[in-house]
Amino acid sequence: MRADVPNDWPPGEYDRGAIEFILNQLNANWPAMDGWSSWYGLLEGAPAEHPSLVGVAGYFGPPDEHGSVEIGYSVASRWRKLGFATEMVRGLLWRAAESGDVTSVQAHCLPGNDASIAVLVKSGFEEVASDEPGQLRFEYKITRP
Repeated sequence: MRADVPNDWPPGEYDRGAIEFILNQLNANWPAMDGWSSWYGLLEGAPAEHPSLVGVAGYFGPPDEHGSVEIGYSVASRWRKLGFATEMVRGLLWRAAESGDVTSVQAHCLPGNDASIAVLVKSGFEEVASDEPGQLRFEYKITRP
């Protein structure tokens, strides 16, 4: 990518386990995973500069039989509280809606992660009953005309 990588990369929960999960999903489910994996957020600099790697966001896989996908995202500490997570989440929502195959988008986060909760609420998610102990669950319903 020829991007400047922050010193604290990888950010947040995008750790070795998450990267291995993504690679396993890609290897086991290709080509169904095409477009339903991770995307890197880059910030373009001046023409002579490399872009900066800001964060990562993506899906945990393609839509299930109910039309549901789960998303995750993380932003490097230098770029937090600048709207990048919200922009990445809204991009994922747009792509899910445009696919025509998705009816709802899920996201989980820890109860004390106020920044992530704010991103989800600002993006139109609503908190719903959690299916994972110790985590909050949010859902975004995709409506069609």
